[in-house]
Amino acid sequence: MNIEYEIKKSPNKGNGLYTKQQIKKGDIIWDITKSNLTSSINDDELLDYIKKYSDQEKYNIFSYMFCFNGMCYDIKNDDAKYTNHSNNPNSYVNELCQSIAMRDIEIGEEICENYRTYQHDLPNYKEQMTKIMKGTWDILANRWDKIV
Repeated sequence: MNIEYEIKKSPNKGNGLYTKQQIKKGDIIWDITKSNLTSSINDDELLDYIKKYSDQEKYNIFSYMFCFNGMCYDIKNDDAKYTNHSNNPNSYVNELCQSIAMRDIEIGEEICENYRTYQHDLPNYKEQMTKIMKGTWDILANRWDKIV
């Protein structure tokens, strides 16, 4: 993480990522290239990647995995996994797979992104996500809409 932060309970979302410093619009909050706790997998490699894990471990992976620009990122060991969804986000992922502040963010605010901006049409990712998370894609995606 490029910011000072803490992890604490987020209403109706479990744990969340909260800033302990002022963040200016355009600041880099998180950069995947600086994280040694993530794994990058393309969609073709995904099935081989997850086959070594138990069902519970797969569930944990897919609970935090996101895809962007044709790659899937396993961030289960990185605190960026606590970045929750919001329909009114204060950060986004840019083309370099960095989380960027969309506006000034005050101390104590939760860092949120709109999960719908991630890439969800990768065939193996979509198939495994629905299988492991036990639901159709519409059911899984509609859960985000219930989170403000």
